Amino acid sequence: MDRHGADSHYWHERMRELDASWPGSVGNELFQGMVCSYWPGAFGPSSVPVLMRSFLMVHAEFDAEAPLRGAAMSMQAHANAKLVVARGLRGHAVATRHDRPCVSGAVARYLGEGVLPSMPLTNCRPPENPPAK
Repeated sequence: MDRHGADSHYWHERMRELDASWPGSVGNELFQGMVCSYWPGAFGPSSVPVLMRSFLMVHAEFDAEAPLRGAAMSMQAHANAKLVVARGLRGHAVATRHDRPCVSGAVARYLGEGVLPSMPLTNCRPPENPPAK
């Protein structure tokens, strides 16, 4: 998080500025800033208990807003975390892409059955024969 961190007033003002000058930009930056400005322990130790025994992270290989390095560090910091990486993709929202059966399959198994991938890291490469559009 940047230098504005927990200053919720800053994030409210920033949202108004962006909405006035470029309405389409009110998105990830503001969402993340607002979450972090209210999240307990976002900028230091937290007394919030870890409620999840295990979890699945899905990440694009070339996500400029949330680099893969951060996801890899999170996976290494949590013994029961599993990371699925969509190799060759950029941006967010890769969990719901239909052109990556490896990714969507891992997500469906986790959400539908509570089954995580067996390995800590799953590399989902582009299919050799992409589905027809």
